[in-house]
Amino acid sequence: MWLVFLDEFGHDGFYRNRSDQRYNQSPIFGFGGFMVRADKALECVSRFSHLKVKYHGESYKNREIKGNVAFPSNLYKKPYKVRKNVKDKGLHFFDILRGAEAQIIYNGFEKYVDDIKEHRSGKLHLSRTRRAVAKINKFCIEDNSSFVLVFDGHQIHSQRMQMVDQMSKKGRFSKNRLANSPYDLDSDMHDCIQIADWVCSLLVKYLTYEHFSKEWKTNKIYHSAFIEDFTELSSSACEFAPRQQVLIQ
Repeated sequence: MWLVFLDEFGHDGFYRNRSDQRYNQSPIFGFGGFMVRADKALECVSRFSHLKVKYHGESYKNREIKGNVAFPSNLYKKPYKVRKNVKDKGLHFFDILRGAEAQIIYNGFEKYVDDIKEHRSGKLHLSRTRRAVAKINKFCIEDNSSFVLVFDGHQIHSQRMQMVDQMSKKGRFSKNRLANSPYDLDSDMHDCIQIADWVCSLLVKYLTYEHFSKEWKTNKIYHSAFIEDFTELSSSACEFAPRQQVLIQ
């Protein structure tokens, strides 16, 4: 059985461009994280706890460190010693996932609504949830396995649970491999959700440079450092849809 831990990446709000005074946070949105076999999860958590101590100090062993703190967006401005430390931390982090035979998972897209009056954040959450769950289910069919789904806590939790339950009961899956209704956990209480948050922090920097390099060239430092890790560890259930592909769907 796979344990799948998902958090948000990007931003669910309206986006115009990076230089806009208000709507400039991210051109993409989706869910990302990691999936690990149930018997490997404790190993992953234990090694992650040691990583936090190594790079942030003993006081953080049982405390949350947000991904955007561990991997700051303005890294390109930092001194060489800081940049090297963050890169080493990232490589160590990916080695933890690799050692636990975990896989990175994500499902995201380029936001395409041009009129702010038509933008609906809740709709983005539910549409990406639906797509992500369907892709994970397909992966588990091919893997002849099942999965448990765990999200970082969010205000639309009840709507999300209802939608996933309906997908299962109404035959939206050719074969349902979801073991039970999804859970919501808070990242400050569970290291597995913290790991998903760290994946998402790196993922949004990787994808924005991968697809929008001219506008988000400041993320090149992360893309160059971790492209091989993302290529190696990303599950076949991963999906990112640029604007043209979304509109065709």
